[in-house]
Amino acid sequence: IRNPAAGGEHEERPADQLYVKPDDLWEVNDVADRCPEIVEQLRQVATETTAAMRAGTEPPALTEVLAAGWE
Repeated sequence: IRNPAAGGEHEERPADQLYVKPDDLWEVNDVADRCPEIVEQLRQVATETTAAMRAGTEPPALTEVLAAGWE
């Protein structure tokens, strides 16, 4: 999942990855272990978006943190 505040990946793999964008342009500083709440929000959005796409409905809105960023 990519959004204005973060770029990350969540797939069937052992560990999630999360990068602060646009600061970490080359994705060298994985911060997933320091921001578990953000990773969980991204997982939830991914699950809800997949369900919405299958149902042909509107995808969920991003949370304020995911849309605007965090400090």
